[in-house]
Amino acid sequence: MTANGYGSGGRSVPLEEVLSTGNPILRTVSQADRAVNGTGGTRMICIATGEDKIGITSGYVGVLVKHAELKILDMAQVSVNGALMLSFMVDVGAGSAMNLMKDLLLQAQLHSMKMEFRFPESVEEASVAQRDGQVIVRVATEGAISLRLLHQFATIFQEHQSNILEIEHEADQHEGCFSSVVQYRIAVTSDLRTDILYAELQKVCLNEDAEVFVRRFDDLCRPKRHSLVVLGASEVVVPYDILHQIMDEAGVAIPDVAGMDPWAGVRRKIQALKGIPDSVLDKVKDRITYTPGARLVCAALKALGFKVALITGSAPARIANKIKHDLEVDYAIAQQIAVDDDGIMTGELGGAIGQWMDEFRKVDLIHLLADREHVAPKDVIVVGDYPVPDGSVELQGPRIYFNAGKHGNMKKVLQLMGFSSRETKELHGMYSRRSGESLVHSTTFPTVPESEYASAADLAPVEPDKNVKKFLLRLMGKENAHGQLSRMLAPVARLDDTRVVTISQSTMHCMCCFCLEFEYRVPEGGDPNFPVKELMFSAKVEGFECEFLQDATVPAALPNVSKCAVTMVSLPSLPTVLMDAVFSVCKQHNVNIDSLERLSADEDQMSALCVSCTLPTEKLESLKATLLRCSQDFHADIALQREDVNRWSRRVIVFDMDSTLIQQEVIDELASYAGVGDRVVEITEAAMRGEIDFHESLRKRVSLLAGAEAKPLFAKVKENLVYTPGAKRLCSTLKKHGFKMAVISGGFTAFASHVKQELGLDYAFANELEIDAQGRLTGRTIGPVVTPDRKRNLLSMISEVEECDLEQVIAVGDGANDIPMLSTAGLGVAFCAKPKVQAAANFRVNHCDLSTLMYLIGLNDSAVKESRARDSPRD
Repeated sequence: MTANGYGSGGRSVPLEEVLSTGNPILRTVSQADRAVNGTGGTRMICIATGEDKIGITSGYVGVLVKHAELKILDMAQVSVNGALMLSFMVDVGAGSAMNLMKDLLLQAQLHSMKMEFRFPESVEEASVAQRDGQVIVRVATEGAISLRLLHQFATIFQEHQSNILEIEHEADQHEGCFSSVVQYRIAVTSDLRTDILYAELQKVCLNEDAEVFVRRFDDLCRPKRHSLVVLGASEVVVPYDILHQIMDEAGVAIPDVAGMDPWAGVRRKIQALKGIPDSVLDKVKDRITYTPGARLVCAALKALGFKVALITGSAPARIANKIKHDLEVDYAIAQQIAVDDDGIMTGELGGAIGQWMDEFRKVDLIHLLADREHVAPKDVIVVGDYPVPDGSVELQGPRIYFNAGKHGNMKKVLQLMGFSSRETKELHGMYSRRSGESLVHSTTFPTVPESEYASAADLAPVEPDKNVKKFLLRLMGKENAHGQLSRMLAPVARLDDTRVVTISQSTMHCMCCFCLEFEYRVPEGGDPNFPVKELMFSAKVEGFECEFLQDATVPAALPNVSKCAVTMVSLPSLPTVLMDAVFSVCKQHNVNIDSLERLSADEDQMSALCVSCTLPTEKLESLKATLLRCSQDFHADIALQREDVNRWSRRVIVFDMDSTLIQQEVIDELASYAGVGDRVVEITEAAMRGEIDFHESLRKRVSLLAGAEAKPLFAKVKENLVYTPGAKRLCSTLKKHGFKMAVISGGFTAFASHVKQELGLDYAFANELEIDAQGRLTGRTIGPVVTPDRKRNLLSMISEVEECDLEQVIAVGDGANDIPMLSTAGLGVAFCAKPKVQAAANFRVNHCDLSTLMYLIGLNDSAVKESRARDSPRD
């Protein structure tokens, strides 16, 4: 059941008429109230649309908080090129819908906005778009994207029964990058093969001078760090054909391989080297050069936790190994040219097998490496110089076509993979060139001010032309119908003189918000308004409400602002008063909310929400301090983080054990079963408060265990360990996403190793209890004691072993002995900690559920679901 909205759109509606009892929207609500009086509540979706302004979200939540019986079940918001769409689903209680709607209509009138109300007949109808069966498609061009290209993509999606859920457009003028990237998120049928979709889209791109990337969507905006990237050599990381360089050096004519299978052509070239000294290979190897951006891409991917492999049929093994060394990739697999005893190439392959490389063998090698690295087939990304795959071999993972001669800089590979221009620049900032070749590694990812980025509005024509008209269309639809974009663009798809400045689309609770800004060069004697007339007519046919502006532009990026994420968590659900307080604080700090995303999956309550926002950089610290007070006042977890590479690049997590991964203190459990519990508890509590030196407290407590039989005592404690709620869920999810995990405990090795095994951790460090020849505890430890400083040093050591920066490490603990470790890690989290620890940590989690840490890291409940799905047996 839907009630049509009232507000500033269309004719002006007097406030008295909006609130009159004869208003059809309120009659609808009254009927809904009466219908549910006996059932206990009304589930309602409220959607506000209008111009984006600071404080709008705060205003609407301020209305909701006045209705004490109301419960917010879901909330979402997007800002699309100056147009705002705010949606929330609420349970208002029986008989309360009319009063709520009156208040919301008044709020809409204040902000000159439209309101849409819906009363879903089922939870599924009310839910946000399901995240299963979705695909990400990114298309990039050197110049502006044409309406023709957008129409062709939309038509292919329609032919595959796919529905466009979201479109994002990014424009940039950074050196070495694509100038325009459009990303689609589409809902697809379960039988869609992404490699087939990629092949069809790539054929379009070849005619439009564009490139495309297709991958399955798993609730991350870029490929998971636990992925394998397979690179080609010739025309990819090396900007020329390596075999051709070898033949030129040898003075051998390059054979004509036109019309031959590419792999057969490579074989023919190698055969042509028969009788040539292998010293030519060393000469080519010694003067090898690399494609611009190749070092950056390889180094950045490895720093982020990707595995990188070079698989090539065109570079002999000797040269491939040189590339592996220089670019520091993980694997290099190539063909080995046979050489006789006199150092003369035979024109055949050497090695134990001597098998020629072909497409099938390359795929076998890829699968072998993926299995070795425990990477799912869909997370293997192949980058090579082949525009369109022949379809003879199915690869479940994405492909990227890159040709050094055509594309110039390998930074474009990062863009196609899903890294934004902002992120690409931050990754570029990690390195600086020294002596023309080597790269110096920085210890952190630098944050680049927002003002240094070009927005879509910055891509203006070089020279103003009076014959060029600029149009801005904003469309609001009550449903996201299959194929609607293809039908809307069809009338203007053949226009050659159009230039898309920006395009955006978002779908929330079945509502669709669409924005298109484009330029049109009017032909001599032509109608300057022809394209906008056609678009508006077709949009009306599709049921959209249209707003048309001529010679208007989308808002330009403001200087000196920072993009941030505010994460709110409260169990079992977020109180409306908490959200009201947070959004009021955001308004006071001139925070502009870009989007809202529910992180928790339970449809009957919302326990976690992420607010992506932009605010003046000078207000960051003040906002953080004020949100901390909100967190304390409402007993909720609130975190403010910059939306930069640092946030999502973290890939190592280190836990304390006692009262963190498990709910007990192991020394107390040992003492209890050994009959000295009360005496040990007194010492433990004093140590955790920081009143007693840790080393001395450990010595005193362990000494009380002297004489106890170790084996039965250990077994009893292990049997009765209680894991913290959410610990197993968190560790299982992080492992699937490529995290390395460790426990560093001031407890004891026997139990840390047991916890490591149970939770699937990678490292465990703790104190070792000494056991005598009779199997009894001596009351002493052996080896180095895990002191607070040693915890910090072990964390740093793990970071070095895993080849990541300390900024990429998360540390979680609750005691005073964890403070050095929490202060050293890039993200230090005080978990249900003592006041002294909370004061020293970057972030605090006070809900006794470790899985809420996922929200802080940037994951949501759907990522957990996707991880569990990958655990099921493969076909």
